[in-house]
Amino acid sequence: MTRFATPRWRERRTLIPAAVGTLALLVIDAAALCLYCPRPAAASPVDWFGHWAEQEIAYCFRRGMVTGYPDDTFRPGAVCSRSEFVVLLLRALGEEEQARTMRRVASSFADVPLSHWAGGYLELAFALGLISPGEGQTAAPQAPLTRSEMAVVAAKALARFGCGWQDVSSATLPFGDAVQIPREAVGSVGQLHALGLVAGDEKGLFRPNDFVSRGEAVVMSVRILQALGKLWDVEGNVVSVDKANGTLVLDTLGERLTLRYWPDTILVYRSGRRLNADAIAPGSRVGVVFTKGTFGTVSYAKIITR
Repeated sequence: MTRFATPRWRERRTLIPAAVGTLALLVIDAAALCLYCPRPAAASPVDWFGHWAEQEIAYCFRRGMVTGYPDDTFRPGAVCSRSEFVVLLLRALGEEEQARTMRRVASSFADVPLSHWAGGYLELAFALGLISPGEGQTAAPQAPLTRSEMAVVAAKALARFGCGWQDVSSATLPFGDAVQIPREAVGSVGQLHALGLVAGDEKGLFRPNDFVSRGEAVVMSVRILQALGKLWDVEGNVVSVDKANGTLVLDTLGERLTLRYWPDTILVYRSGRRLNADAIAPGSRVGVVFTKGTFGTVSYAKIITR
């Protein structure tokens, strides 16, 4: 049976991280539920078009997880602070409301006052066991995030929200600099490597003390969602495409779902390459993201197989 998608009563709010230099916090407010088909902004040339993480950055923009600077740039090279990654991760996992509630809880960190913009998220992360106070009961929220620190938070989030855990030693890690990975991060790095979320660079190094860039933080957040099975609003096989009316029919586990899209604004990717809407064809398997605040209007699609 074919049916038209109906609105999803769901609110999303998320933020974005950063890398070396000054970081800017980018927050997007949740949109009101729309009962019509809003037209996404047309994709115009931006500073992340052509970037190695373009596919993931586009996903996060269309998912409503990130937004840009006032000058329409994303700056995928700045630095992600520790607090920004915590906020990004918890918002991606749908913990916004709980984090807002935690803003009223007395801070567990000496350097995070109740007025701190990320206070509720840091407190929630502490309660969930994703982070712990450092020396002097501090969180160092504005400190640049290192790759090993990101691995620890990411692995703990995966374990907390659904993925298992397996212990490893530095001797079993395939990185040439494995001995440089802090002892408390070895198990986390091993977990992420086992799940395929991290790999060595061209020299086979993990670079545990390097700062995390905005592009890297976005890619990690997308990989975490994928590992948890929360990447797509809908995934299915394309049965038909009506270009004139801007609709496509997906077969999702035996049910046919008719979705809408705007050919001139939808972002379509396959194997990291940006394509036009015509690339979506019958027989393709796609994962789609709906326009923020709606269910059924596709703003982003990834062609998984064809």
